[in-house]
Amino acid sequence: MAKETANNGFIKIDRGILDWQHFTEPVLVQVFIYLLVKANHKDGWWKGYKCERGATMVSIRTICDDLAMSAHTAIKALRTLESTGEIKRIKIDQKTSKTIIVKYSQYQDNSLFSVAVGATQTATQSTTQSATKQEREERKENTTTTNVKEYTHEAVLEWLINSQFLEQFSMSEGITPELCRKLANDIVIEWKMTDKTHRSVSDARQHLLNHIRKAVASMRDKGTLTATIEKTKRLQPLIDDCKTLINEGYKKDDVAEFYAKNTQMSNDGTGRMVFEALNGWDTRYRFIKFLNDKKNYGKAN
Repeated sequence: MAKETANNGFIKIDRGILDWQHFTEPVLVQVFIYLLVKANHKDGWWKGYKCERGATMVSIRTICDDLAMSAHTAIKALRTLESTGEIKRIKIDQKTSKTIIVKYSQYQDNSLFSVAVGATQTATQSTTQSATKQEREERKENTTTTNVKEYTHEAVLEWLINSQFLEQFSMSEGITPELCRKLANDIVIEWKMTDKTHRSVSDARQHLLNHIRKAVASMRDKGTLTATIEKTKRLQPLIDDCKTLINEGYKKDDVAEFYAKNTQMSNDGTGRMVFEALNGWDTRYRFIKFLNDKKNYGKAN
């Protein structure tokens, strides 16, 4: 069987999609409909792996190429859809995961889109059991040496921050998942800037965990860990808003500049950051104002 479905046939889209909790988020709608189109309409096989009706074997790279979006945007959309129960992802190899549309038959056979999606906030017990089995397989896979060319830094980062292991690891290190994500992201960015390579996937994953442990130990020794955790919690709402702005198509450089400016310490003597000190903070309003001010400043000069 081919890896991807042929470009023929059709899918059903019920008008109930208007009531879907993610309908106002264009990227999520685009990715979910893309998965619906790519999903098998009947059971099949791909490279020895069963690909059931309602499932598709599609890599992050393929999604990015087909939808003209960044890996960061695609991964975030998949995580969101998985967290709210629309899909379930099971890793197949270093480049591909099986993406299962949890209520595919209800969408395509019964046209119960609004009911099915609205009610799908958690995965079914059978899906959870499949995920547990997959985690065991991944741990087994980590003991196998893999050529360095068969993984990417983004894939290693995704492995950590998009799994149940994140919660367990964060708890064992005495930090929050938010701080763990931040440290992991910073480390991977440094790898990319320095063209860091590893001998295997398992080596890269272990290296990432060790670096996080060292960073946490350093903060603990300096007495800054508690303050860092607290600041990370305070920053999270603004980080989420800025990610949304990027997903909507605003330039990353502009969002980054806006974020840096408003996370500086305010001069009100309270120890708050700028975005915390401003009454009635509205990220979108402030960002548009920031862009307009920047544009007008450029004209004046």
